[in-house]
Formats: sequence, C-alpha cells, structure tokens
Amino acid sequence: MLSPAAAQIGGILEVAPQTVIDPEAGLAVPNGNMAMNLDVWESLPLVAQQLMWDRLDAFMTGSIQGKIWPVTVESVKEIQQYGGTITPFADDARAAVQDSNDKIVDAIAGNSGLNDGPGFVTTVRESADKWSGIIDELGYTNETDYNGFASWYSPDKIDIEPYVERVYEEIFLPYRPS
Repeated sequence: MLSPAAAQIGGILEVAPQTVIDPEAGLAVPNGNMAMNLDVWESLPLVAQQLMWDRLDAFMTGSIQGKIWPVTVESVKEIQQYGGTITPFADDARAAVQDSNDKIVDAIAGNSGLNDGPGFVTTVRESADKWSGIIDELGYTNETDYNGFASWYSPDKIDIEPYVERVYEEIFLPYRPS
C-alpha cells in the first residue's frame, strides 16, 4: 500500500503496474502537513503569525494543484506505460475494507487518551459527511476514472478556489491568531 507519489518515486510502478484505487473504500496514506515548533510559533510577532495563517489558502492550493494532481497524472501515465491499469476493489474486498475502517474508527471512540473519544468520532464522521455535501454543493463532479485522469486533467480544468475559500472560512478563519 503506497500513495501514488511514493509508488512513482520508489519505482514500484515499473514492476507492479496493476493498481487498485477505490473511490469508495480508502486506505490511509501519508498526508502533507505544515508543522512548526510551538515555541517558534509563539515567538513570532502577531503580524507574522497572521500573515502565515492568511496564506494557508496558497499552501492548500499549491499542494493540490502543484503536487497531488500532477503526481496523479504522472502516476497514471507510468501505470499505463508499463501495461497496467487502475481498478477498484471487488465488491467483497470493498465491503471488508469499509468494515475494517469502521472498526478502526469505532476503536478510537474508546481510546482512553482522548478527552471525549465518542464525541471526537461523531465529529469526524459528521465532518466527512458535511464536506462531501459541500463538494457536491460547489458543483464538483467526477468526470473520469483514474485511468482517464491523465488525459482528462489540465491545470485549468478545475477551479478549486471556491473549495479553498470555503475551507479557509469555515475551518481556518475561526482560529486565526489575534
């Protein structure tokens, strides 16, 4: 199990081009983050903290348009170059992965290290549903599968500004340093 970027960088696609990416049953992959030592953050002047916070939109846009989508295009091209295809899980495998994911999330609810494990899990599930609805509300639709993504996608194909604005306003803005 690898992200498309890790598979491409590691040369995996050349020797194992048959790939499974399921749009309904996800497996955890590493994500990109921006992190800073709290002492360093708190030592910055307020205006510097605000400036960095206010440019999270540029960070998010750059991550999606400058990394995630181009890497997906290149991965698809490599998979196809080596005679592979991208397929979803078989129905029984999808159900098993979804069941396992639910069990993992349910176990988090019982984690004694969290102040409110059940509340945390409820919030995560509600947020996932909410943001799936927001994606639909903003008019984003899936026009191709992974196999067609490389030929379908171009940088001007998707305007992610409404999504990035919504994420910034609803998630980041309430926590803006002040």
